[in-house]
Amino acid sequence: MNFEARYLIRWGVPGWIFLLSLYIQFFIVGNKLIVDLMEKNSEIATTVVLTVLGIPVGYILNQMHHVWIWVARVDWDKYFESDWKITKAFLNQKDDKTGEQLRNRYRYLLTRTHELGGIYFALFIVLIIGMINMVTYKAYNKYFVIYLAVLVVITIFIYLSRNYYRGNLDAFTKKLVGEDYKTVRDMFWFVKHFFKQLKRFLAN
Repeated sequence: MNFEARYLIRWGVPGWIFLLSLYIQFFIVGNKLIVDLMEKNSEIATTVVLTVLGIPVGYILNQMHHVWIWVARVDWDKYFESDWKITKAFLNQKDDKTGEQLRNRYRYLLTRTHELGGIYFALFIVLIIGMINMVTYKAYNKYFVIYLAVLVVITIFIYLSRNYYRGNLDAFTKKLVGEDYKTVRDMFWFVKHFFKQLKRFLAN
């Protein structure tokens, strides 16, 4: 599989799951926009639209997960230093084959974490919208309740799977360089960074 196809699928899957889940949800509650869309457009046209829209939506969901898990939760300076240590660990292996195998393993765990994270974000947002729709449309019929129950179960499974790969990645990096994600995590880093930049600005 070439580069473009691999990443299109990686970004598309969360988007397709999000849009399809949302489409089914609004259809069950009888949303007029969705009902009209089904009546005025063919199934093929609707499928094409959802398929095309799924890719940019999935990309945004992946970025939301990346920001929430990495960008907003770690001290950038510490993380960049840790990332450099990991890169050096790959390069400092006794032979290129071992270094490449370790690099591939790291890439695999990181990719799986972000893939599942994007899907988790998609399902979680759909669940929130579902709760709002339940109140807005008074959707207490058995079909909507079953839909939400299935969605909750799937979301939990995806969340657990994502955490498994996240933990596996932490264990891998801990073994490799003696540091893991928790080493560079700092929930208040943004606040400290803001005041640091503000102080520097005022000093000039």
